[in-house]
Amino acid sequence: MVILQYSKEHSQLSPIHISQLHPLGLVKLRQFEFACIALGHIPELVVFRAFFILVWKSPFFTFDRRDPDVSCLRDIPASSKDKDWKKKFFYIDSGVIPGEMHWKEMGPKEKVKDEGPLEDAFVANALYTRLCERPFECTIIPKGALVMAGMSLLWRELKLYPSLRRDDEAVNRVLGEQKPDVLKIHMGQFLLPAVPADPSGYIYPSLPPVEGVALLFQRRN
Repeated sequence: MVILQYSKEHSQLSPIHISQLHPLGLVKLRQFEFACIALGHIPELVVFRAFFILVWKSPFFTFDRRDPDVSCLRDIPASSKDKDWKKKFFYIDSGVIPGEMHWKEMGPKEKVKDEGPLEDAFVANALYTRLCERPFECTIIPKGALVMAGMSLLWRELKLYPSLRRDDEAVNRVLGEQKPDVLKIHMGQFLLPAVPADPSGYIYPSLPPVEGVALLFQRRN
């Protein structure tokens, strides 16, 4: 998860906890991670920070475009549709979060120091280039797509692997007796003790799509 990488790798610069992020900041994180996986890339923190800057809008943090002329996302909502989101916080066990997070104290008018990565660190990056060439629409991601991307375990039919046609008609793949169910395929992604230092530790969906069915990650023009 990009948020875990951000909190861990920049704990001395800008330690933040996931509960300190505004919903729109979380939306940008989620959409970025999904876009990376959709393109067949591992989400990279340096690329995320090339696109977004951490800002403090008391009492929450969020992410704004670092360069107003460059973006990996389009049609980003200007406000949260759920006006009562502040009333819906709840407690979770710290063991649910596979990594260390830090709480950042900020005064109402303070500013976050986030100078961003050096241009040489990302300008020739293949993922950065592809995201610039074709920004992803910031929209609601179907639950089956989140499961295929290894970003969710909320899937009832564990022996039906989610897939999707270009016309959004669901065509789920039946898993054979020798295949692990959907939960087992992706559970490792949610049980990592910390963000893997080696990018190869990032777990990808391990099943190919149904024959004749376009990958659901292909964004429609």
